[in-house]
Amino acid sequence: MRTGLLGAVALLALGSCIHVCRAQNSTTKTLYQYLTALEHNQTFYYEPADPGYYASINNNTIIEYNGTFYEDLNGTFYALQRQANGSFTIPANATGIAEGLSPDGIDYGQVLGLSWLFYEAQRSGPLPPTNRIPFRGDSALQDAAPGGAEMKGGWYDAGDFLKLNFPAAFSASLLAWGLIEFQDGYTAAGQTEAALDSLRWIADYFVKNHHGDLAFTGQIGNVGDDHASWGRPEDMTEPRPGFDLTPTAPGSDLLGQTVAALAAIAIVFQNIEPSYSNMLEAHARDLYVFATAYEGKYSDAINQAYVYPSSNYLDDIAWGAAWLYQRTGEQQFLTEAEAYNQRNIAEEGGGGYVAFVWDCAYWGTQVKLAEFTGTASYATEVSRFLDTWVTGTAPVMYTPSGLAWASEWGTLRYTMNAALIAEVWSKKIATTDATNSNRYECWARSQTKYVLGSDGLKDAQGVSISFVVGFGTKPPVQAHHRAASCPNPPAPCSFDNFNAAVPNPHILYGALVGGPGADDSYVDVRSDYTKNEVAVDYNAGFTGVLAALSESSNTWASCVAGNYLIARGNLG
Repeated sequence: MRTGLLGAVALLALGSCIHVCRAQNSTTKTLYQYLTALEHNQTFYYEPADPGYYASINNNTIIEYNGTFYEDLNGTFYALQRQANGSFTIPANATGIAEGLSPDGIDYGQVLGLSWLFYEAQRSGPLPPTNRIPFRGDSALQDAAPGGAEMKGGWYDAGDFLKLNFPAAFSASLLAWGLIEFQDGYTAAGQTEAALDSLRWIADYFVKNHHGDLAFTGQIGNVGDDHASWGRPEDMTEPRPGFDLTPTAPGSDLLGQTVAALAAIAIVFQNIEPSYSNMLEAHARDLYVFATAYEGKYSDAINQAYVYPSSNYLDDIAWGAAWLYQRTGEQQFLTEAEAYNQRNIAEEGGGGYVAFVWDCAYWGTQVKLAEFTGTASYATEVSRFLDTWVTGTAPVMYTPSGLAWASEWGTLRYTMNAALIAEVWSKKIATTDATNSNRYECWARSQTKYVLGSDGLKDAQGVSISFVVGFGTKPPVQAHHRAASCPNPPAPCSFDNFNAAVPNPHILYGALVGGPGADDSYVDVRSDYTKNEVAVDYNAGFTGVLAALSESSNTWASCVAGNYLIARGNLG
């Protein structure tokens, strides 16, 4: 449980067992080892004559050993008694068979650090002396706006070399949100400085993009030219045009996302470097005026924006206004956040798409408005979103091995962004709704375990598959990423390297690949950009979840012990 946030929280619905669980110590380690081995192999007992009994004991782990049934409560095993009605109970005087509480066995802080390394690997422009990515150097030093203003810096979007501010701004706002919400997790992991460095890197680029009162560079690179080559970013020779948003070519969506990112990063720096924070806020304010005065979709204004086409923009303005309110406390921004949110619902069908992603900021806004106003309707929407994911209600479904799955292309970003909302909302409601607080947190934990290869998908030899490059027993080694796939110079790099059936020469530490199909299908091959590419928006929510887990006092064992899980596949 989140004891650090909730105080002394009891495992709901387990009654007097809690005292017994905590009071008893193991005196039978051999039996404990047998039971633990069975549990780790997912040996669950289901009796066809009584299919309902499993649910009747709160979905805890039940195993059978030598004719006796045992229930695992927070790492302590109890022998069960069968009742006349077919249900099982723990005797009041039961003695636990335990070796003590055990952690998840995952260093979430380590993965958090790796995730920030991925963002450093995505840097464009002149790299600082502190560059930690040995296979990366200065690149794209001629990037410029249409009028010639210098545009070095920023992030490459994915495995290619386009700089796309729509997904980048959404990603930056989520990364800042994770740092704001889970500062203790960053402190525990020792990753605050890395986060600040990368957030400053992208914020500085957004400020540079704002090169005129009503001019903002939203994209660098021609999609066709960029995708026609395979090589190192340091060796690029193709044309890299810049594309601006202006009053005659507006982009309220991209600008709204940038407002959110700059306002959120301003909050991050407000007590660290007030002058820098104020500068970011000033740009956020000006871009908000731009976004609201000239409404329109950026993908209608930039003809090369079809890689991330936008379907709406009012949700993005609302998201930006909400973050400006959090930064400034000015009522105007809260009023307008609510107004644009209502317009998004009425005019664009806001709330109809159950995904929190670069093209749908709606769900993050509901969290913010619920927090700021206390209005029940916003909280109800957040619960609707999370319950859809937790229960696997369409369009969400569960794969056989337990991943909440919603989309074929880059599916893990959807799951991890939902998990970020689960972690944030769990923290918000911890003192008012402990049951759902723990339910949502445990769900986010279960999905992260799948992603990291701790339970979840296994290969034909039973080895757990990780979807994070450089982490786990069997991580991806052929991520679709040009720079990582190229050998060190002066060796050439071309589509021959793309087609080579060998691991990438460089490990792209921390990168989250797209993820499996609805049937858990996944092949670690570079050519599969649907399941094996990486992108800055893939890691954004994931990074915040890792920070949340780094600070949480909950454990997977307590999740299994409590009434907080839906047993699915290997995650049960």
